[in-house]
Amino acid sequence: MRNVRYWVCLLLALMLIAASCGDDDSGTADDIGGDSGDSGGSGDAEDSGDSGDAGDATECTAENVGGDLTFGTFAPTAGLDPVQITGGGTSGEIESVAVFDTLVRYDQALNDFVPHMAESVEPNDDYSEWTVVLRPGISFSNGDALDATAVKASIERHTAEDSTSRLRGLVAGNVVAIEIVDDLTLSFELAESWPKFPYLLSRPPGMITNEAVVADVGAEAFQLDPAGGGAGPYTVARFVPNEELVLEARADYWGGPVCIETLRFIWVPGGQGTWEAFQSGEIQAGFLREPAANADAIDAGVDVFRYLKNAGGIVVANNGARGSDTPTSDVRLRRALQLAIDPVLFDDRVNDGESLPTSAVVHPDSILSTGAEGLPYDPDAAAALVEEVKAEGEWDGSIRLYCHNAPSRADWPIAMEAQLEAVGFDVEVKNDWDIHSMIKAVLIDGDFDLACWGFNIEEEIPYNAMQLNFTTDNPSNFIGYSNAEMDQAIADLKAADSLEAEQAAIADIQEVWNETVPSPIYEALEEMIIADDSVRGLLSGSAASVVFSDAYLVG
Repeated sequence: MRNVRYWVCLLLALMLIAASCGDDDSGTADDIGGDSGDSGGSGDAEDSGDSGDAGDATECTAENVGGDLTFGTFAPTAGLDPVQITGGGTSGEIESVAVFDTLVRYDQALNDFVPHMAESVEPNDDYSEWTVVLRPGISFSNGDALDATAVKASIERHTAEDSTSRLRGLVAGNVVAIEIVDDLTLSFELAESWPKFPYLLSRPPGMITNEAVVADVGAEAFQLDPAGGGAGPYTVARFVPNEELVLEARADYWGGPVCIETLRFIWVPGGQGTWEAFQSGEIQAGFLREPAANADAIDAGVDVFRYLKNAGGIVVANNGARGSDTPTSDVRLRRALQLAIDPVLFDDRVNDGESLPTSAVVHPDSILSTGAEGLPYDPDAAAALVEEVKAEGEWDGSIRLYCHNAPSRADWPIAMEAQLEAVGFDVEVKNDWDIHSMIKAVLIDGDFDLACWGFNIEEEIPYNAMQLNFTTDNPSNFIGYSNAEMDQAIADLKAADSLEAEQAAIADIQEVWNETVPSPIYEALEEMIIADDSVRGLLSGSAASVVFSDAYLVG
């Protein structure tokens, strides 16, 4: 049951993303509103352009401390504990980073990971051991020192026997041992070479919790009020789950001063609702993910971080998970499904042409792309494959298509059903249940043929989603896909130590994907952080998150 809870948390994050479904230039977007860099001097970001009259303010200094900011979240967060948050900028990570900080930060402008609470993160020659040196003088908000002992205890909490951390597998599967070298230095021994190990420290395992506080108050209370438990720029002033989270700036923050005195996080349902709240001034910054709202923000020239989520729109196909008897275990029908879907037409019908249609594993605009293409739209070839399988007499053409009942998804099953039935599939659509029922059917029971989903291959770490979902015998591979050539291509992606090596591995993955079609792809998605002209100094983070430690207000 512990493993079930873990994977439910993981896939809930994926499904929250799929719920609203919708980055070009992802490797070139700069930190919003100025050359602020990281607190402590590790940043190297450029000005993203004119974002209002900043006067003489060019960074967060004591002279421009002041003001409040309200942020519109994609979804309400149930809590703040890094071990329990469900995922990325879509669900809790932005809020938790503000309270806990991270050892490492993803700098989107550099497409690289830079030290944050860590002073340095250095590998050995083959990337199998990493030495992390902490900045001196960092303390938790109760005054306890953040040292090597605290870091080791916090990271190991993600792999504890009773842990439900959704990144438990990523930590346990890669980190063999953590050794304390001295008060500010740790050595990480990995199971194998991993050039992008710093990614792990930019995510919840790199949000260091004060384990003395956790032990004192208990995990349940810590989730709602981690007072004294974080080393970030803010502490919790008020938290009412599903209503609002109010954070207050710390006067003793290690990278201070903290300029924005109060951060308020509220949930405004739907991308269009968030955009309208932004236009009215109800919020000064927010998270967008729906194509129409994204397009409105871009057309309005709003400052944004734009994060590309490759394979964000997938018709997830059961490849025979748990020995299930499903027509989609036949590779011919999975190929037929991909050939039957016209990504451009689907985008026109569902997103008014505002999304990023593609059948490729990575979108052509992705920094990871080498131009390798997915299977083309070919309804005649699709119909021939469907007829071939029907003629064998063991399948009558019927196939189940599941989607949940989110209002923003109302047109999705209608458009998908039309394209599949046009080539001979007899589609049974079920889209009247909530997201939790759908997760149970797909993830826990394996009782599905097709479902609306998203795998969200991130620019900064494409290996992660590929390894979790498509490697043989991985516990999180819930679709039952298995292919030795794909396993090797994913291993090559993990071992890649340059963008060029990642691109070569992605090209190999695309070749295998076109032959075996683990699941049909129809679009990439774009996630965006928007901010108005008064907001400066926001920093990019991993998984479409944003960092407020250097942010300030002008005007």
